[in-house]
Amino acid sequence: MKRIILLLLFIPLVFSCSEKSLEADNSKKFREIYNETFWNGSNFKVSFETGKLILINDIPGLNMECGYLLEGTYDSDWDGCTYNPVTTVVITENSNSFIYREKIGDGKCNTPGCSYQCGASGEVEYTFQVLTENAIEFNMKVLNSDESYKSTLIKTDNSFSTNNCSRTNRYIYLQL
Repeated sequence: MKRIILLLLFIPLVFSCSEKSLEADNSKKFREIYNETFWNGSNFKVSFETGKLILINDIPGLNMECGYLLEGTYDSDWDGCTYNPVTTVVITENSNSFIYREKIGDGKCNTPGCSYQCGASGEVEYTFQVLTENAIEFNMKVLNSDESYKSTLIKTDNSFSTNNCSRTNRYIYLQL
């Protein structure tokens, strides 16, 4: 009889522990789950890391091997123009998606004798949506515009060194 009572007390304990461990896994955020994983895009490679928005390798148009973005506000120098301010902010992050936005200020020419017009202000939203454990959909959308870029990122074992990544103040929209 004592064994039956102990068994009846033990069964709810097992199920309550199992439910808690499942809830803990669902509460992890995208960058925690995909921390230090590497993904190939159509013409670039990315990695995710907690504390950084994104790490990008082989960035088209930049003279750096690896760059990363942080959340915050900064000036961005690009193509002889300074865009002021550029603000990056996380919109949402859960276990299956990660969305951040860049709000870009008007560009002002910063070279002597400048005769061209710099780009205007705007907002760009970056979405990473899990498709499978080996594929993430990346969508870059210029808000208030029809302009967008979409790519499927494929998980790879070919990593890149993130030890010497430099913080980039050049917004990513211009790089893709």
